Amino acid sequence: MALLDGKVAVITGGANGIGLAIAQKFAAEGATPVIADMKAPAEGNFFFVETNVTQPASLTNLVDQVVAKYGHIDVLVANAGITEHKGPVSQLDEENWNAVINVDLNGVVLTNKYVVAQIEKQGTPASVINTSSILGVVGAANSQAYSAAKAGVANVALFLASNLSTALTGAVINADGGYTAQKGKSWRDVDSHQLFLIKKVPQGAPLNRFGWLESTNGTRLNHLMALL
Repeated sequence: MALLDGKVAVITGGANGIGLAIAQKFAAEGATPVIADMKAPAEGNFFFVETNVTQPASLTNLVDQVVAKYGHIDVLVANAGITEHKGPVSQLDEENWNAVINVDLNGVVLTNKYVVAQIEKQGTPASVINTSSILGVVGAANSQAYSAAKAGVANVALFLASNLSTALTGAVINADGGYTAQKGKSWRDVDSHQLFLIKKVPQGAPLNRFGWLESTNGTRLNHLMALL
């Protein structure tokens, strides 16, 4: 018997990167991943629901479609996010700030709201995993909107943990030090900002190094299994 047999897992931002890696590992462990994203994944045979995490109507549609197809939701991975335009605060791109906060923070909160409401209706144990970042804890030069959003996500997990319904077994955030280029990729192949992060950020990370997409799925799965 696989670790996640029979579990339906909704993964926002699951079309690529960390989200897709999570979906693939969950599927390998017997779960039924649902990809909620703005576009369908280029690989894998997953149920896909086009979803904008900043729009309540879109999230309501996501929940309705998943429940109509599978009858229940057991796991939420609120992972959708976008990147920021980096620079000194005096040159802050206000439009980009608002967009990043809207997706990376507000989107997590709204996704939690609508999916947890369904979980509470079910009255069965479930898990919520919200993807934060080490940049929500340590500073990085010229990172404003992303760092602020991820710090907010970390605190969302705290208020979830202190206000959990009896239906939820737990809430987990990721602060493993970040995920960047694929394992084995030369540092010469990454841009200057990634190189700064690779050199500086791991000093404040729990793993004392960066994670890789190859290890992302296992890390998230271990977190999840501690809650089920």
